[in-house]
Amino acid sequence: MSLCEKKENRNVGTYLEQAVVAIINHEPIVNNTDCEFSTEVVEKINSDAQKIAESLGGTNASYIGNQTKNTNGDIIVDGKIIELKYVSCGKGTYLNTTMDYFYTELGFPSYREYMKEEILPWLSQFFGDKVYKNLSPVSKEESSIFQKTDNYEILKQMDKKARAKYVTDLYNLFVANPEKLGKFISDCITKKVAGKEAPDILVVYDYSINKMTIIDKKHIQDLVKNKTFRKTSLGFVFDGFRVQISWQNGTALNNPTIRVFIK
Repeated sequence: MSLCEKKENRNVGTYLEQAVVAIINHEPIVNNTDCEFSTEVVEKINSDAQKIAESLGGTNASYIGNQTKNTNGDIIVDGKIIELKYVSCGKGTYLNTTMDYFYTELGFPSYREYMKEEILPWLSQFFGDKVYKNLSPVSKEESSIFQKTDNYEILKQMDKKARAKYVTDLYNLFVANPEKLGKFISDCITKKVAGKEAPDILVVYDYSINKMTIIDKKHIQDLVKNKTFRKTSLGFVFDGFRVQISWQNGTALNNPTIRVFIK
């Protein structure tokens, strides 16, 4: 069952988070999003929210998901910060932050330098020299339009090659400088890389198979004690998590990111 269109995924998450809060506080569940869910979908989310609320327990809850830039989770239950992931497979994205971290924190060349060889000159024929000014060559709106053209497939192939080289060079940096690898691992797991902290509890609910996974802060923090490390074509795999070097709003167009996934 599809809960809502992909573009409305955040509304599904918001509804679930607020439903959990309402249930814990013994209040009626209200849909405060701008997505009109079917009766079937509402019943499904409410049922899942009930299971999550019962697992968390607690007597007092509040919603903080609308303050994502300044908070470390989605809701607070009896003083504990809870991050909720409502997914159809896997465990969702633990962390999503700017790729510029490698430049500002580790002194590694900006990905923009890798784009200058082929990608940016090619993009300039469509958008002009402004593509050279920022890490994101174009705006989110311009990216959305360009993704609908035949040229987008050409761009994706260019970026795949450039990004693979970038990841390989990063891997070599980490192998040669274990202290930088350690800093990167720690910054990702603690979320310091995004100016945040790990939540007290991470709840992942896979609604496609009705499976709930609850991960406490100690388990998350223990991931820093990583022992193995290998490279994939566009990222890295560690003991209990993996990292993908990707784009948020259109490949090679807008918002290059570091994404962390807990296994």
